[in-house]
Amino acid sequence: GHYRMVTEIESPFYIAQPRPYLDTADHYRQAIKAPAALGMLCLGILFGLGIYYCALSLARRDLAEAMYALFIVGNLLFDSTSLLVLPDLFGVRSFALLGIPLLFSNAVYIVFVLALLDVRRATHPLLYRGGLALLAVLALFAAAGLLLPHWALELERKGVAVFLLFGMAAGIVRARERNITARFYLAAVSLFFVVGGITIAASSLGGIYTVHVEHLGALSVTVEVLALALVLSYQFARLKRERETALSQHVQSLQLARTDALTGLPNRLALEEDLTPLPQHGCLTFIDIDGLKYYNDRYGHSRGDELLRAFSRKLCEALGDGGRAYRL
Repeated sequence: GHYRMVTEIESPFYIAQPRPYLDTADHYRQAIKAPAALGMLCLGILFGLGIYYCALSLARRDLAEAMYALFIVGNLLFDSTSLLVLPDLFGVRSFALLGIPLLFSNAVYIVFVLALLDVRRATHPLLYRGGLALLAVLALFAAAGLLLPHWALELERKGVAVFLLFGMAAGIVRARERNITARFYLAAVSLFFVVGGITIAASSLGGIYTVHVEHLGALSVTVEVLALALVLSYQFARLKRERETALSQHVQSLQLARTDALTGLPNRLALEEDLTPLPQHGCLTFIDIDGLKYYNDRYGHSRGDELLRAFSRKLCEALGDGGRAYRL
């Protein structure tokens, strides 16, 4: 027969027009499985990384990691609401959760970029002031979103453009200064631009009704989060290597400071340090080589040095594990 479908839809958002379509229940249930699995996978990745970086930032007290954790949490709240996980599982239905978390995470992202790329007032004054100005703009967006929730998503979209442009600018400036972290960051942001562009193009394709822009948006954010996690992992590994190198150099410097350069024996500094734990039954024996000046004058200082080294070797062999020789 002939049917006429009459619908009335009210929405507080002015971003996308709804597209009604007809489908059988069995086909819809089958077609929705893949995008639903994709959404749950993305949420699982965001949830795991969010917990990890929250714990890591608390343990290390690192600003970049703390801001990155908050950025993930904001996107996790938005995606959980838009993909109907919070409404279906917990009955949480709030228009505020569709806009406010992202407005908050946009502002957090600016601080994350400043900390990650080490943009400071003293070294990069113009870039630093620009970041603070954009941070103030995004804070105004967040306040406006609280007062006008029907504009929250529109403000959030503009906020994404703001923080991405700032991130690209900061990354280019620091990469030109041969900052390795900035180069990896630029690669991560470029990947997000590619995936985001594919998302925008795919969301406008006709005939696809079970894959929503929310699924593709969650995928784009997840790809960006994973790429940034690799950047942070590289930075963490680099800082660890630098710390280990510094500790190794410190140990070497300390060893040099406690060692006689000629004989390789511990010197007076080492003796003074070792006297503190000296047991009560321990003893000190002072040995002087008679005629060393005469030997140096007659055979030369190089032969005298060799005499001292040979004597040191023989003395250490004789002492074995029963004592230690020092050169004063």
